[in-house]
Amino acid sequence: MSDFETTTATPTDYDPARGEAGWVAIEPKARALPVDQIQRMSVNLYDGGLRAIHLGRFATSEPVAARIARLPADELDAQAFEILEPCGWAALHVSMQAEVAAVAESRATVPGALAAEGLEQVLRMRALADYYFADDPVLGPELASIRKGSGHKDLALDLVRYAAIYDAHHALVSRDPKHYRPGDASNARRLADAINEALAASQGPTAREWIEQKARVFTLLRNAYDEVHATLSWLFRRDPAAQRQLIHLHGPAPKAASKPKPAEATPPAAPAPTDAPA
Repeated sequence: MSDFETTTATPTDYDPARGEAGWVAIEPKARALPVDQIQRMSVNLYDGGLRAIHLGRFATSEPVAARIARLPADELDAQAFEILEPCGWAALHVSMQAEVAAVAESRATVPGALAAEGLEQVLRMRALADYYFADDPVLGPELASIRKGSGHKDLALDLVRYAAIYDAHHALVSRDPKHYRPGDASNARRLADAINEALAASQGPTAREWIEQKARVFTLLRNAYDEVHATLSWLFRRDPAAQRQLIHLHGPAPKAASKPKPAEATPPAAPAPTDAPA
């Protein structure tokens, strides 16, 4: 068995202490992000956190670190490697804090017409994406992941994720005579923003604060993840065992058991699922 088969393990239990430590480590960077640099979340943040922990552990494991150490310093973003795993733990922490606050404070309402329009948009984009990409080795698992969501938060996230797929494969999807409509991607994002604004307006101040921090953590996590993934994909391009560790940020999360119940004031150290808080 290759060394790479045993270098990492996905956390099967949410550890509140490690989650808080990760948040403390990156909080100054998260709060310092200029508003115009904050990215729209395109992945379930809890699942993204699990992926970041997995990739971060792999990137800092002994055989990988030895290879990275031989790279020229000016060709490497060392900070991305340093903060990726803490970003993953911080993602779990802020996701849980937002969920706990939402349960305590929510009066969430999304206008029925808006929800219906968003659902119609998602179902049409899903039909097209499934037709063209269900068997794709990368997009197929991502589409399966999108279908697992439910509720208004997941509807907004699904719209963003389908929009990203449409953007990446516009030349193909725009030729579809049945399901494609000009402006689908931008309309999906407009609807997602409107749904998220309706949800945010109904949340209390604590929930709104954690929702903002989720977006900030996601931005740091995605930037670090993309850098680390790109570097390792090149470095281990001829190593199939290592390649199996390089999971994509979008797609199925590393396997883990069920997540902590958000209704608890202090989330218990219970296992975490692939359909955790968005």
